[in-house]
Amino acid sequence: MCEDHRQAPSRKADKDGYILSGKLFCGKCGESMTAGGGTGRDGKRYDYYTCNGRRVLHKCDMKSVPKKETEDIIVKALYDVIFDDEFIESVADYFIEWQTEDDDAHTLQGLRDRVKDIEKRIGNLTASLEIYEAPSVVKRIQELEQERKDVQNGIDQFTKFNPTFTREQIVWFLKSFREGDINDSRWRNYLVKSFLNRAYIYEDGHIILHLNVSGEEKKIDVRGLDIGSNSEGSAPPNRSNLNIIFRYGEVFVVIQ
Repeated sequence: MCEDHRQAPSRKADKDGYILSGKLFCGKCGESMTAGGGTGRDGKRYDYYTCNGRRVLHKCDMKSVPKKETEDIIVKALYDVIFDDEFIESVADYFIEWQTEDDDAHTLQGLRDRVKDIEKRIGNLTASLEIYEAPSVVKRIQELEQERKDVQNGIDQFTKFNPTFTREQIVWFLKSFREGDINDSRWRNYLVKSFLNRAYIYEDGHIILHLNVSGEEKKIDVRGLDIGSNSEGSAPPNRSNLNIIFRYGEVFVVIQ
């Protein structure tokens, strides 16, 4: 993901793109909120997310929500979460624990143990050559050398497609998001894709964000969206209005 971000710094996301597409859901009926909009009587363009249960299935009366204001609030909530060092450290700890317990990690360790065993056997056979030279011992050493090479190739291929990360690398990756510009459309899209699993929005403007940064879901409780307002251009909430509260297994962010 970092590489993709670095490779195309000049590529800009569509300024009218709906970055929450596929991630925003109606808190009332559970259906997805899809892109919509139109031109008002004043000739101004208005963009929304509209409940699919209302638009297509006609089973819900959830109001449409203004695109920019909704995206601003969600992006700002994610932005403030990644600036919390306690959150970053907890995610890094969880990832390292998961990586250690992962089946692939056990497979890789098995291959490395195999290399050590082969090297030990080669060492024993080499030592025996100092006592007596036998063609069979030389041949066996050659066979083990080839086996070691084959196993090492397997390790190289495995680590290429199943990289192992250090805790420092994970912390660096998460903190690298802090360098982004919250007003840059491509960075906003990158942030949402990386951290947001899904979001549920309710009639009172209450939003529940589900993060995908760990095995156990972390939730963010966001308030502050005025669904009754159809206007665009409202500013994102100030950082001073955001409270982050940690509990075991959950993160609550409340915008008041």
